[in-house]
Amino acid sequence: MSRVLILLLSMFLVAGCGRGGGGDVSDPSKPQLHLQTSNASASTPDANSGTDDSAATGAADTAAKEEPSQPPEDFVREFFMTYLDSIGDHAWFGDRDLMSPWFSEDLTRQFLANDKACRAGDEDTCSLDFDPILDAQDYDDDVYSTLHTERIGTGAPVRVKVVFTNLGSKATMTYTLTQVDDGWRIADIQSSNYGSLVSMLSSNGAPAI
Repeated sequence: MSRVLILLLSMFLVAGCGRGGGGDVSDPSKPQLHLQTSNASASTPDANSGTDDSAATGAADTAAKEEPSQPPEDFVREFFMTYLDSIGDHAWFGDRDLMSPWFSEDLTRQFLANDKACRAGDEDTCSLDFDPILDAQDYDDDVYSTLHTERIGTGAPVRVKVVFTNLGSKATMTYTLTQVDDGWRIADIQSSNYGSLVSMLSSNGAPAI
């Protein structure tokens, strides 16, 4: 009888030790606890990344909109010098090669179309019977010495006020410039006499109202 009790007691103690201490973690048959951690750097967007991307985009936009190194008023002055130096040697408004470095593509195309109409004797389409740069039909040799160019305001559209004296008369005009890959181009010229050059060429010589 005592042997039976001792045996039963031994089995009871062994069974109790098996249930205690949280079990054997090395036994694959028993459920295991797994601690799951999230990788913050992988799952959470980097707050600084968005800021850096925005800054890079902003910098790229600023660079794209950065004006040419040559001030617009200097560009207009350079154009005037070139124009006056060659005005007697070339038919400017029928020569694409002469106009392309100075005028926008649209204005160059309008000049060429007008010149073609004038050469063909089409009075209904020929708009220019005067010099739109000097706003006159004749000029003297002292125009450039009286020339003054000044930018009007900042930002776009870029406008330059042009003042000069020709044959004793003071002329004031406004040049509107457009920015291209290699600098500036003249997109329009405003005169108190003929209004917008673009509008006049588009309306067959009738000044815009």
